[in-house]
Amino acid sequence: MMEQLFARLFDIFSIEYIICVILTSYFIIKLVDYVNGVKEVPVWVKRIITFVVGGGYILFFKEVSDVTMQCLVSSFFAALFIYDGAIKYLIKKFDIDYKK
Repeated sequence: MMEQLFARLFDIFSIEYIICVILTSYFIIKLVDYVNGVKEVPVWVKRIITFVVGGGYILFFKEVSDVTMQCLVSSFFAALFIYDGAIKYLIKKFDIDYKK
């Protein structure tokens, strides 16, 4: 039963894609924040970075793997939800946020 659940989840979501999007977006935003100095990085810049990273990884994963487009798109939205819902909380809790 549990094996079927995990197998189905891996059919719907690509864990590798989710991790790549979250980590790459985080580090690029952190770099932009560092370069930006004392000014805060606007939310729209963070969203554009995440969208471009997600789109770039969709193209990359489509070329090098057999992951379906439906899986990649659902994984992109899952990455956004996972970051906003869980990882952002942990990052702030452990004081490793990209914000100064």
